[in-house]
Amino acid sequence: MRRLAGALVVGAVLASPAVASAHTLTMGLALAKARRYAAALAVVTWPTQNATSQVTRCVRVSPHAVNCAFFTVSESDPVIQRRFRCDETVQIYYATPRSHYRHTRPIGMPRCQRE
Repeated sequence: MRRLAGALVVGAVLASPAVASAHTLTMGLALAKARRYAAALAVVTWPTQNATSQVTRCVRVSPHAVNCAFFTVSESDPVIQRRFRCDETVQIYYATPRSHYRHTRPIGMPRCQRE
């Protein structure tokens, strides 16, 4: 009787929506990862005092993947040229349905222009 009760409890827990969606990548987690990626990229790409970045939008691709668009802006130091802006898109995703680590993959090439 205890085995049957234990099996029913385990089955109910596994079938519940909370457990089924536990590995769904939330927009908040994807946005946070994209912001950190964009900020780090801006500092590495534009080693100036005024490098900045901003995530502009995120779109769900699947329960485990979200595409986020962002841009980086730089000014030369000293200011002898105009500012540069690069627009890019990255995919934030879980590699497997059981993974909790969020990976980042660039999508396409950056589009850069002078402002």
